[in-house]
Amino acid sequence: MKDKDFMPNMERGKPATYTGDKKAKMAAKTNKKWVRLATVFAYVLSVSLAAIILAVYYSLIWKPVRSASNTTS
Repeated sequence: MKDKDFMPNMERGKPATYTGDKKAKMAAKTNKKWVRLATVFAYVLSVSLAAIILAVYYSLIWKPVRSASNTTS
């Protein structure tokens, strides 16, 4: 099928023109995508940072304490 079959009113090479309402809706949609992307990035960063902090704590700082019931004298 030809391109004109899908969009009969579109002329080749002519840019689409949008009304103010349509532009506002498209801008809002773009802003929602950026907000969603920023939220996901912040979540991944916070979870990764927590994992790194715990790994450093347990590998360098934490010293296990043996309880009296575990010792065999």
